[in-house]
Amino acid sequence: MQRVGDSTSTANGSKEFVRGQPGTGVVATLITVEWLNAVQRELVNAIVGAGLTIDPGDDSQLFKAVQAIQAAAFTWAKLSGKPTTISASGITDVFSKTETSTAIQQAVAALVASSPAALDTLKELADALGNDPNFAATVTNALAGKASKSTTLGGYGIGDAYTKTESNGLLNSKLNSSFCASAGFTDGTAAQPVMTHSNGTAVGLARQDAAFAVGQTWQDVKASRAANTNYTNTTGRPIQVNIVTADANARSITVGGVVAAYTFATYGGNYFLTATIPPGSTYSYSGTFSNWAELR
Repeated sequence: MQRVGDSTSTANGSKEFVRGQPGTGVVATLITVEWLNAVQRELVNAIVGAGLTIDPGDDSQLFKAVQAIQAAAFTWAKLSGKPTTISASGITDVFSKTETSTAIQQAVAALVASSPAALDTLKELADALGNDPNFAATVTNALAGKASKSTTLGGYGIGDAYTKTESNGLLNSKLNSSFCASAGFTDGTAAQPVMTHSNGTAVGLARQDAAFAVGQTWQDVKASRAANTNYTNTTGRPIQVNIVTADANARSITVGGVVAAYTFATYGGNYFLTATIPPGSTYSYSGTFSNWAELR
């Protein structure tokens, strides 16, 4: 833009207009065509730059141009130095991208909880349910066709097996027929099982826990034994007696009055004698001994 002093020498030092004073010789500033054209171009450029068309009959176009320029400058796209984050904008009632992502992840984690990897998506759950929207009703109807829990064969409709009562009845009928009149224990306990034949003969029954050597151990009884002394097997089960001697004389183990083991003096050294003692039988040893052990 031109100042008036740019086109005439009659302006003051600030290139502004000067009022003429003929009496004092002050020349008034001359208005040049260059300055007038410059001012006109400035005004025309402002109006045209605002997107308006020059209208010789409209003296308000400069004002309209200023309004148009102001409206265009105040649009968000034309603003400079705009903030790019919600915190810089001072907005507090919205989630940022990070907060939104975190909230979504927390919501999904709460929904999945501790579900196994094979069942932590809606599709996997739907596949597991066979994509059946009425899964609960389907399962209920399927269970309705199943047998109710029972504690008897009859409750399950099983007819090809014997009940406890039937089995006991059949067993008793066999035992009490031509083979056995009764079975039980002579002393009312499990210590002496016995079966009575139909002819009245009582037959003792073997018990697993009464088998020879079952539950028995070898014991050193040397300190409580003496030669030529009768002892009785009161254990209710057979026992085994082992004796070691270096006696040069004849020596023997007698069971129930019968010599069950013996040896003669034929050479020097140790001799080993052993005998089985039935329950209730007496037993003794003749001679000296260096060891006496019993399996009892």
